[in-house]
Amino acid sequence: MSVTPSNGEPGSTVIVSGQYWQAGCNDTGTTVVGETPSPPPPALPETVTISFSQDERTVLSTVTAASDYTFSQTVTIPITATNGPATFTGTSPVGGSATTDFIVVAPTAGPGPSGDSGTGGGGTATADELPVTGARDVLPEAAAGVGLALLGALLALSSRRRRPMTPAGAASFPS
Repeated sequence: MSVTPSNGEPGSTVIVSGQYWQAGCNDTGTTVVGETPSPPPPALPETVTISFSQDERTVLSTVTAASDYTFSQTVTIPITATNGPATFTGTSPVGGSATTDFIVVAPTAGPGPSGDSGTGGGGTATADELPVTGARDVLPEAAAGVGLALLGALLALSSRRRRPMTPAGAASFPS
């Protein structure tokens, strides 16, 4: 069994295909690498239930294999699927099954509500167009602020006129 493509977004469609699905056949179809498997003996095509599994199994479709025991069915990835691995399973009424792996990927951003890629609609933007959030490099501004504060303190101290100290209770007169 196979799925094409092997990854997709929730809500997207894929094609699940299989071969050697005949009624009453319950083998795995194992073959030797490099050899073409021989076709199965004549039998009736099998009904295949296709399901999708992540945390729980969701039946997506039921299809009857063609007279050559193959099937190909378009199915939709459940909208509730989450990013990560998943499995498609084909199951026959007599218990035979086959699986294939699938990867659910995050939906890609589309154009905004007005069709543009500007703000407010999930559009795509380059790094130059994105708004700046959070702190940027503020070290130069912080150093300048500290320098100005020290300069102001030095000016205030140097402008104070020093007066001589007099003993308590003594009057001082300017000379």
